[in-house]
Amino acid sequence: MARKRRKKQEKWKTQLTYELVGLFLLIVALVTFARLGIVGEGLVYLFRFFLGDFHIILTIGLFIFALYLMVKRQIPFLWTRRLCGFYLLVFSIALWSHVYLFRELAQYAEFVDHSVIRNTWHLYWLQLRGDAAITEIGGGMIGALGFALSHFLFSSGGTIIFAIGLILTSIVIITGKSFMDVLKKGGDSSASFMNRLGAWLKSQWEEMVSAVKKTKMGKEREAAGTRTNCY
Repeated sequence: MARKRRKKQEKWKTQLTYELVGLFLLIVALVTFARLGIVGEGLVYLFRFFLGDFHIILTIGLFIFALYLMVKRQIPFLWTRRLCGFYLLVFSIALWSHVYLFRELAQYAEFVDHSVIRNTWHLYWLQLRGDAAITEIGGGMIGALGFALSHFLFSSGGTIIFAIGLILTSIVIITGKSFMDVLKKGGDSSASFMNRLGAWLKSQWEEMVSAVKKTKMGKEREAAGTRTNCY
């Protein structure tokens, strides 16, 4: 009898702990949603640091995690197939967003420091102080890390194609179905989508080629100017 009572007490304590932690996290998520007070604003800026303009995804994730703790009274397994696909989808969107962030920043001035991570860090602190020219921060530091690696490997235009590939891969992982099977079931709508995607990829490729040509022409002009100065 005494052992049964102890087991019941331990089980009750464990359930109560999960419910209290879940309730606390739920309140934190709601405060972050509403950006209430120092805590709400601080968490928004913290989430922006990691995921940039898509910080709301982290808040929603915290909200769902809190509800799961309260209802299931256990810690969820965070590495299921669908969740891994969702993580990949979020990463690819953050990467894509960061490419367009740096294209926008390049319109204001040339980069003295070409490090994506350092420029993102600097922009983040400028926005904290209210001194930044723009309010966007792309995919945050997660997008910056992805863009730094992919830009080194594929350049800016190739990074967009790489991000599209990651998005398609994440959809396959989430649904558990082959991409070609989805296209076959989609019929005409899938065909029109692929035509639009092909046209868009072609325009991106042409834009990337023109950017490379402009860069080469600029370097040739600089080299010609240097020779003229030498003479």
